[in-house]
Amino acid sequence: MNRMYILNGPDIGQVFHIKTGISYLGRGSDNDIEMSDKSVSRRHLRIVRVWNKVFITDMKSRNGTFYDGKYLRPGIEVEVKEGTPIATGITLICIGDGCIEELMPFQEMSEPTNIISKQSMDRRQKSDQRKEALLQKVCDVLMRDLPVREAAQEILAHIFELLERIDRAAFILTDAETKEIKDIFFKTKNPADNVNTVFCRGVLNRVVEDMNPLAVLDAQFEEDTELADTLKVSEIESVMCVPLISHRKVMGALYVDSLRRPCGFRREDLCLFLDLSQRIAFAINKSIHARESGR
Repeated sequence: MNRMYILNGPDIGQVFHIKTGISYLGRGSDNDIEMSDKSVSRRHLRIVRVWNKVFITDMKSRNGTFYDGKYLRPGIEVEVKEGTPIATGITLICIGDGCIEELMPFQEMSEPTNIISKQSMDRRQKSDQRKEALLQKVCDVLMRDLPVREAAQEILAHIFELLERIDRAAFILTDAETKEIKDIFFKTKNPADNVNTVFCRGVLNRVVEDMNPLAVLDAQFEEDTELADTLKVSEIESVMCVPLISHRKVMGALYVDSLRRPCGFRREDLCLFLDLSQRIAFAINKSIHARESGR
């Protein structure tokens, strides 16, 4: 428990040593762990390491600290479980060597750094602002501790605002052991769609079984012939599906697709959806445990 990994955002892939005693994380240069993400406060988090235990405290940060399905109350110290992601602003961090498994999907989907034009940079900046706004809206929904169905519908509405080219979006919840579908929440542009036709089961099965995200920008150029045939039969032009994973168990998936045209999303949107899926999975897991303990 002496290493901290950055799972996404501007500092993705960086690894920091957590010293024994007190460390601070934030954007300010006076922190032990300095972050580049503008959504992280200048002094965001206090980290205390005692032997092989780590404790964190939110320092009244502007965008909050999301951990284990809920936002931390500022000033209240919480012990960290190894491998459980922590959201500081819109950046996900993870403490302990168990984070390696969590890091891989983010690294695989991160874009290479290229020289780009000012116009492209302006477009990317606007896109980043929209994504940050979506993430903030999702965080606001999760903070209100709504029933799962109500929270899912609000989040799906926000996703449709960001990804204007998609035709369908859904949360599919599955049993962690049997992989059977337990519930489906969806939003679609076609009134004729129903709970049985709003997603591609072949795509869902692959994501749940492999525990890896899947993204196809244009089905016409998909090299995986089996997947290409599945999308062709379902008349899907582009699809993105990410697993909802909590404590290394798949609880379902977040799914979007486009039927009428390819490129319903951009490649960098997958990193955003991986971020969303982490937070949503923890919130759902927390809700399920709270419901079961209240029986």
